[in-house]
Amino acid sequence: LYMNEASADALGRLKHGFPERVEGFIGKNIDYFHRSPVAARAIWSNPRNLPHQAVIQLAGEKLVLRVSGLMDKRGNFLGPMVTWDVVTDKYELVQELNRSSKELEDAAK
Repeated sequence: LYMNEASADALGRLKHGFPERVEGFIGKNIDYFHRSPVAARAIWSNPRNLPHQAVIQLAGEKLVLRVSGLMDKRGNFLGPMVTWDVVTDKYELVQELNRSSKELEDAAK
């Protein structure tokens, strides 16, 4: 597992939910984060399944997980590249807007 600065920052926000320091993830398989590593590997190991996107729950937060395929110059699949964004605040805002919209709709009846 390679980790760029943006990933380190995002995961740093979630460090309270991990059994080790975020820096300890470098060099580990991404399976570490998945509750069903076999299922994840089946998706990510096949470039025909990519790109793939999912919303996951991790350390009490919601994350958008995106998996893309890395290819060499000849088009050979090198492996998956995973990116994530912590979207808990956005998710909660959308939920609140939906509740408010429903309340306004009900009041107008």
